[in-house]
Amino acid sequence: MLLVERNQENNRLDGLLAGDDSGCFVVAVVSGSTGMEKTDLLRAFRKRAAAAGVTVLSARSSPECRDRPYSTVRELLDSAVLGVLTASSARISAPPDAADPGPAQAARELIRTVSELSAHGPVLVAVDDIEYADPSSLRCLRHLAQHPAANPVAVVLTWDRKLGRRTHPALEELLYCPSVRHIRIGPPSSRGGGPVISELRTGTPDHQLAQAHLEPFVGNPSTLGVILTGMDGDNGGPAESKGASNSPTESTETIFRDALVTCLHRLGPIAVTIARGVALLDECTDIHLLSRFGNVSTMTAGSALRKLAEIGVVRDFRFRHEAARSAVLDDIPPHEAVRLRHRASRLLREEGAPAEAVAAHLLVAGPLRQDWVVPVLLDASQAALLAGRTSTAIHCLELAAECCADEARRYVVEVRAAGLQWLREPAGSRDRFLALGSPPREGTPTLGPAMSVAEGLLWHLRFDEALDLVDRFDTRDRIPAARPAVGSAVPRTRLLVASTYPGLVSRLPGPAAAEAPQSGAVTPATSAPGHRAVHALSAVLTGGADEHTIAQAEQVLQDGGFAHGSYRVIAPALLSLVYADLIDSAAIWCTRFLTGAGSHETPGWQGVLGTIGALVSFREGRLDIAVDKARAALAHIKGATWNESSVLATATLAEAYTAIGNHEAAAREFARPAPGDLFETRAGLHYLYARGRHRLATGRARAALADFTDCGARMMRWDIDTATLAPWRAGAVEASLALGDDAGAARWAEQKASPSGIALPRARGIELRSLAATRPVGDRPGLLEEALQLLQHSGDRYQSAHALADLGEAYQVLGDRAKARTAARRARRIAESCHAELLCRRLVSTHPSTAKPNDAQGPPTEGDRFAILSDSERRVAILAAQGYANREISDRLHVTISTVEQHLTRVYRKMSIRNREELPTEFRIGASSDG
Repeated sequence: MLLVERNQENNRLDGLLAGDDSGCFVVAVVSGSTGMEKTDLLRAFRKRAAAAGVTVLSARSSPECRDRPYSTVRELLDSAVLGVLTASSARISAPPDAADPGPAQAARELIRTVSELSAHGPVLVAVDDIEYADPSSLRCLRHLAQHPAANPVAVVLTWDRKLGRRTHPALEELLYCPSVRHIRIGPPSSRGGGPVISELRTGTPDHQLAQAHLEPFVGNPSTLGVILTGMDGDNGGPAESKGASNSPTESTETIFRDALVTCLHRLGPIAVTIARGVALLDECTDIHLLSRFGNVSTMTAGSALRKLAEIGVVRDFRFRHEAARSAVLDDIPPHEAVRLRHRASRLLREEGAPAEAVAAHLLVAGPLRQDWVVPVLLDASQAALLAGRTSTAIHCLELAAECCADEARRYVVEVRAAGLQWLREPAGSRDRFLALGSPPREGTPTLGPAMSVAEGLLWHLRFDEALDLVDRFDTRDRIPAARPAVGSAVPRTRLLVASTYPGLVSRLPGPAAAEAPQSGAVTPATSAPGHRAVHALSAVLTGGADEHTIAQAEQVLQDGGFAHGSYRVIAPALLSLVYADLIDSAAIWCTRFLTGAGSHETPGWQGVLGTIGALVSFREGRLDIAVDKARAALAHIKGATWNESSVLATATLAEAYTAIGNHEAAAREFARPAPGDLFETRAGLHYLYARGRHRLATGRARAALADFTDCGARMMRWDIDTATLAPWRAGAVEASLALGDDAGAARWAEQKASPSGIALPRARGIELRSLAATRPVGDRPGLLEEALQLLQHSGDRYQSAHALADLGEAYQVLGDRAKARTAARRARRIAESCHAELLCRRLVSTHPSTAKPNDAQGPPTEGDRFAILSDSERRVAILAAQGYANREISDRLHVTISTVEQHLTRVYRKMSIRNREELPTEFRIGASSDG
């Protein structure tokens, strides 16, 4: 059907045997790229000539014929003997003998045979694939083409110039004889092939897929015909009985790929190499790179590209169909693929291609131990990590380790791979760190990577292996005095142990006490950010922090970002703010790092920082959000065994459940067996305190007291006795009161935590609240009001609600029912906003509001005490009366905190009150309460 566009070529061939060409031999050379149907065109011409009474001598050359002299001539003469005219009076001589008769004799025999046949009518000599003919036959045909004839004789040859193959001189002499006519066949238009595709494939299950695969080959009728024939067979034709395919889609794909590969190989080895170059180099392809890849000239590479374009495979240095590129890549033998990909990677690197493009070939081909390989893979790993492709980043590092000839360098790369494995699958990285616990004997790995392994082992609670590794790098013997930045690796790890795994301090080699930060001490600005962050955390926990320490932690956070290992810097800096009771600031930083670019889809990052975010939300009093964050963090980091972050996340989750009142959920969190090593960590202190809160809430006061005192004993022994970590004394007071031990509660309340160089409003507020519980009721309001102010300043709404509840109960006992009612209602509103159902059940509203939700939008009534305020003052006053802190009012109303404070000052003056505790609770809360 596609031959309909070949009418022009057919007419030109038919004219060769017309009467105006009588009296001479006419030679036509039909040329064109592989797949342009030269053979089909010649076959059709032979049939038409035979049907018209023309004597046809035909032969087809093949690569095997080149080394057999006169093989093509013998085939022509054999076709004459077997032709329709063998019964005529024409005498057909036998072919030349096996021995070489010489070109002249063989040519005379061929010319005599053709001349005798032409006496009875026109003669057609047709040779297909003349480029494969043997030199002897080519010389005979040249003599034939130059011999005058009395009758019409036409010689038609099909020829395809093979890339990179030098044309034999005998063939050049034949092709460029004066009487030779050249007919060039190009690809038919898409209008010729498109209807064929639509007609043959319409209504089949894979019609759309077929069109997608066949469209590039509309210009290649031979390949298109092979595909269509195979596809017709799959739909009920001959191929159906072979059972070669399970589905139309699979069949279409397979036939397409096979036909394409066959077509490429027909073009010759250079075309195949260039096609493979286009497939491998992909987006980086250009003519110069292709010529280097194929080790050919740019002219030859350009010719190959034109042939590939002619058969519909490529366009503008790209494959027109991804399936075509895939087929070419799959056709490369495995051993050859390794060589070609290594070559492609080297060329791309020399041309300045992106590291990831170079690494893509190395990852498929495997190790290549050359000096340039490892740096490229390291760069590619970093680029993949920044793009969120953590798995690719790990694979690059694993291959880089295989390419390292130096054992020490290999260890460094493997440590980095372990760190990325931790980012991708925290719980599953344990085995990698364990394998790296023994540094290589050859060479001396730098301290940083070894200490990174130690910290990874510590995180997995593999304390013996971690401490053994630290012991191998004693700072007194290993650290040159001239390299303080490198030497900070071991001191940082020692500080990390003291602040995060304090139960191990006594097991550290050397004098650990010398590493403890002193009050007001600031690490040098030249120290690594990780060292400064851990120093700040340790200073806050030991009471040695001041405003310079906090500024140091915030500077680390300001400079931080998402990168390999940066969580090791950010996490301790964030915790420094949390334990310094700077909850507002910690919340801002958590949001930035958990939602910033590069942080998504990285389980390790989301797990560790998410755990801190859950702790921050809990200390803000956002109990439901704390539950969600803790559960999400655990989903990222929880494994078959405990780790430091899963301990903290579990403790935060269980304490939040307890505060909400979901004791069954809290009990499930504590049902998992806790190993002894868990309680050697700072997170283990959170766990003990949270378990004590749960036991106290479920009526097991004695067990709760044991947990609180155990927690306190460890904190005092480890010199981190600060209520910002775990207010264990407040818990002991509550447990003692529940047991009826008022004296014991008083003793716990009178005890003081270690002094701190910074203000700790939340911790101090909790201490004052517990102290008030042990004092006579008349002394309680003053202490509780001071506690409330501190807790509101810290931003802890849940603890503020507890202080208000205690205050309401105190006023109730003292008989001041108005203040009791105000405090209780404010406490309940805050508790409800915190989802603290347990506290809500404790509170009983003494003055339920009768205001309707939509009343706030109407004009104020005569009895409304807020009527004397301006609209902005009224909105601020209503939120303040509900118990919102100044920062929360600022966020809701979209004004500055300073503006909130100014409005409250005017409110107090106009309403003749002293503070927010005296604000009235009867008001319209509709839109105003929402800010």
